[in-house]
Amino acid sequence: MRIGIVIFPDLDKGLNLVKSITQYSLASIKQILPDEKISSDIDMLLISNGFRWVQAFQSESRSITESIIKFAELGKIIIGFGEGFALLCHLGILPGCFRKDDRMAISSIGYFKISNAYSVLTHRIDRNYILKLPILMYGYTYYASTEELVGMRQQKQILFHFCESNGRLTSNANIVSSVDNIAGVSNLEGNVHGLLARPDMSINSIVEDTLDSRIIFQSLLSWNVL
Repeated sequence: MRIGIVIFPDLDKGLNLVKSITQYSLASIKQILPDEKISSDIDMLLISNGFRWVQAFQSESRSITESIIKFAELGKIIIGFGEGFALLCHLGILPGCFRKDDRMAISSIGYFKISNAYSVLTHRIDRNYILKLPILMYGYTYYASTEELVGMRQQKQILFHFCESNGRLTSNANIVSSVDNIAGVSNLEGNVHGLLARPDMSINSIVEDTLDSRIIFQSLLSWNVL
């Protein structure tokens, strides 16, 4: 498998994703800069930031955003973590949108309940297992209209919900105030995924062994892309 990681010039520049994939896999990695196009030999694309940078520098980002959209249309796998999820919504690839909310500057740990057990991110994980993952969001919260929510539920596009450690869905567990406690979604075709966690952030954490980032990466890295 050859994995592409987009390196936007903000936050950690996607380098924590590079470290994480290197730690958990022998997969070949291609770092993709914003002025580059995604080559045809990439099997899976990972994005962990870029949402605010793309909004601020639309002309400079046109090459990579058009390439991401084309990659999705080819049916190839794309996974957005944190702001990468927000970027995929901004590009119209994932349902819903991210609304600005300055109260939602969050760097924390959250609990995630699996809502769809057959996806790139979940197919190797027991459906009843509650994941504990890092969250990093700056001033935005996930929103979807009533019509979008109905469609996502019917098509099983909701992958994760924020929950308590015992799996209960509560408003207190929803630490980023996401609509309907949603923490992860997919597109209708099932090849593009967004997750409001940043599993790659645990790579530099002293509490890495208490988190479930490894489980997420093992699931996505074992997906058959052929």
